[in-house]
Amino acid sequence: MFYFKNLNEVTMLKKSMLFLFLNILVFFIILNAQDTTHVSSLTDSLNQVNIQAETAKKSTNKNKVIADKEIRPKQKAVDILLLRQSIKDSLQFNFNEKFNQQFDSLVQDFAQKQQKFLNKYNIEREQYAHKIKTLADSLKRVNSSIYSLEPADKDYDKVFESKYFQYVIELKENNKKQGFFNILKFGSSNIIEYKIQEMMQYVNYYFPGARCAEVQDLIIQVLLEEKKYSEAEIEFIKFIYFYIDANNYANVVDKYKNQLRKISYYKDRIPFIIKTINIVSKDPDIAIRYYTFIDLLNSYPNENVREKFPEEAKQFLSLYPGFEKTAEIIFSIAEYHRINKSSQKAYIAYGKVQTFFPENILVPQCLFNQAQIEENELKQYKKAIEKYRGFINKYPNDKLVEKAAYRIPEIYSNNLKDWQKAVEAYKNFSVKFKDSDQAIVCLQKAAQVLYKEIKKVEAAVEIFELIDQEYPNTKAARDALYTSGDLYAKQKYYKSAIEQYTKLFTKYMQSEQGRKGMEHTALIYLEKLEDKENALKILNMIIENYPGTQSAKQAEKRLESLTKE
Repeated sequence: MFYFKNLNEVTMLKKSMLFLFLNILVFFIILNAQDTTHVSSLTDSLNQVNIQAETAKKSTNKNKVIADKEIRPKQKAVDILLLRQSIKDSLQFNFNEKFNQQFDSLVQDFAQKQQKFLNKYNIEREQYAHKIKTLADSLKRVNSSIYSLEPADKDYDKVFESKYFQYVIELKENNKKQGFFNILKFGSSNIIEYKIQEMMQYVNYYFPGARCAEVQDLIIQVLLEEKKYSEAEIEFIKFIYFYIDANNYANVVDKYKNQLRKISYYKDRIPFIIKTINIVSKDPDIAIRYYTFIDLLNSYPNENVREKFPEEAKQFLSLYPGFEKTAEIIFSIAEYHRINKSSQKAYIAYGKVQTFFPENILVPQCLFNQAQIEENELKQYKKAIEKYRGFINKYPNDKLVEKAAYRIPEIYSNNLKDWQKAVEAYKNFSVKFKDSDQAIVCLQKAAQVLYKEIKKVEAAVEIFELIDQEYPNTKAARDALYTSGDLYAKQKYYKSAIEQYTKLFTKYMQSEQGRKGMEHTALIYLEKLEDKENALKILNMIIENYPGTQSAKQAEKRLESLTKE
């Protein structure tokens, strides 16, 4: 307990307490700061407390001399020091506690960010490792550089190649049922197929080196002799793209240009074939020319040639798996299968793009197309919804998000008949895509489901009124109010129906819906509520606001009939 003998002592203590209070206030302001940069400021504030305390002590000592005769000096000094030390200890404790909390928070935040970085690093490392392995496998597979144009550098047994080539020549020379093939018991068509396969095996083995250009010429000859015109056409187009550096290139091209002109099968496509010869890519990279050939095949005017696209595309990928446009080729294969009703093959190909090329710009389209296949071809409606939602969550800014979001309520409504989820999904779409042309449609469909399937008229009317609020002065708004009036009338809620019709007339007086609403109002008053007075008022309003119309003429007749009664 403290004792004061005069006013001076009280005054001095008040000054000391004022200094301490101000410093405590500053300290707690500092404590509320969350940034770690405030720690140094907090320390400075604590030092300032000590300095100001020392200043208060000196001031106290100075004043103590004046009042020394009237107070107990030792007791006073001890009390003040104890009070100051107590406040200092309290502040130091709070400071240490707050500092430790902030330090622990920083350590935890750093650890989380470090782990996140390491996870991302590991994922990227695995992706790059996979790409490196793919390229390495490609190098091994073609036994040369991926896009090599130096077939002479490819190692092969030249003695065996010479025997293989002579074997191919013999196959060609014995094409007219002569030689040792004549003794075989196969059918003629089977023999031809076998010969062609043997020739193509040579090309596949030595491509694009050795004497592949000469064997390609032989293949075309055999196919034309056997009148296999579609196969001959595609093999000729291959020759044009693959062997521009061959010694026999010009002679072979001129020979077949003249020969194809004489065959009626090619009559409609001769201009296209000639154009293809003239614009064929002269790029020194065989992979680039091969890709151009694949791209041409995908849109080739002859359907019988075009159907070879998937097979030829897969052959290209087996030769050049590390090609920069591999993802685009696989996507084209998927599109081809989908167009030709091979939905499962298309689905798998879309998935392949997503798995092996997750950063490619075609990935969102692949995921969306898979959802469409689930919905339209496979009829797996719940899986389709999952795919659409996965697409929306993963690519929220993609141009197809709106279309995906619209399909979800449509599936719930048209396929699953889950009316409650359909309403929720329609409403969600209208909120998220308020400016979309489909937003009003979704609200209309939600209201329709509510009153037709769920039998909730009030809830449907609420949505109709929402349409009027969000899209005023539109046909949809006028239709919404008109339909809500009709709904109430069918449920025999006549006063509510009149309110809706009146709102419609008030807001959209000159509209067709407004005029019909007034007609319905008059009939309700006359036939349902038997309110002649209000019926007369409405009929007069119809005559006044719609002069010359059929509605006005009918109103006049009813009015005349009522006044006679």
